[in-house]
Order: sequence, then C-alpha cells, then structure tokens
Amino acid sequence: MTQLSIFRPTLIALAIGCACGAVQAADWHTISTDRGKKIEIDRDSVLRAEGGKKVAWGRLVLTEADAEKTGYAMVQALNRYDCQSLRFATIKRVYLDANQKILREERTGSDSEISLLPGTLDEKLFREVCQPPAAEELRQVAEQAHRRQRRRSRQGRAHRNGEHQARSARSRGAGARGNEQREEARRLGGQAGGSEG
Repeated sequence: MTQLSIFRPTLIALAIGCACGAVQAADWHTISTDRGKKIEIDRDSVLRAEGGKKVAWGRLVLTEADAEKTGYAMVQALNRYDCQSLRFATIKRVYLDANQKILREERTGSDSEISLLPGTLDEKLFREVCQPPAAEELRQVAEQAHRRQRRRSRQGRAHRNGEHQARSARSRGAGARGNEQREEARRLGGQAGGSEG
C-alpha cells in the first residue's frame, strides 16, 4: 500500500470528522446567486490532497418556496475536486433546515468522479476551489523570490569580501612580519659580524 493511498482516506476522514463543527461554524462566502438560490463555499475548508486534488465544503441555499417543496433549506456537500482533469466526486451531503439543524446526512461512498458541465453549480464551486492564482498573486510571489535571491547574493558577496579582506590582512601581516624578521636578522648579523672583525 502506497503512502498516497493511505493519505487519501485519512484526509477524507479528517474532512468528514470536521463536518459536524463545519456545518454550524463555517464561514460561508456567496460565490453565485441564481433565481434566489445561493451557492456558497467555506474557503477555510479547502484542503490540498494528492495529485492536484482538493477537498472542500460547498452549499446550496434554497429559496423559501423551494425549501417547502424539498423539506430542507440548504444542502452542504463535501466534494473532492480533481483540479487537473476537471472532475469531482461528492463524498458527503448534509441536509439542513432554515435554523441550520441537521435533518439528514448521506455518505456517498463512491469514488466515481463526474465530469464538470459548464455553467452548472458544481462548475462554479470547482472554479472557486481550483482557481489558479491571479496574475497579481504570481507577480508578488516572483517579487518575493527575487528579493530573497538578491539578499542571499548580497550576503554571499559580503561573506566572500570579508574572507578576502581577512586573507589580505593576514598576507600583509605576514609580509610585514617577514620584513621585520629579515631586518632584525640583518641587524643582528651585522652586529655579529662587527664583533668578530
């Protein structure tokens, strides 16, 4: 069994385990409104999974008239999105009343992924979850990387300059000491020669 095959069920279990708290405590953001129905996402629930996939909670909030017909006011879905192949799979659905009381839950237990159809609610959620970073975000990331590289480059030059200066000082010091030693030897040699002769 590979590490990825172990990781996937763990990630899904974690997301499902957080479902009870997520149902009431989520920070829902409306991404689309159509004929009184709202499509919302809990951006904090988006988790990265293996192979370019992401897991996230989304929900559909019905109109009052639709809620009376269906018996629930909203349905939340935990979906796994394959951001590379434009497919998704629903892992769990939670049906709630207008007071956000859980009416029923469904675990789909299916790994079969569905292709996205343009213009659907699922496609809107998919775009929100899998959206690539905007040009401005990419520019900022590139700028930060460039600044870090320049800083490292300056630090490297300063380090190399410091080593060069230290070697030069040692060389000058060694040269000066060598000259002093040679001068001292000449002086002593001259004195020694003068006393012999």
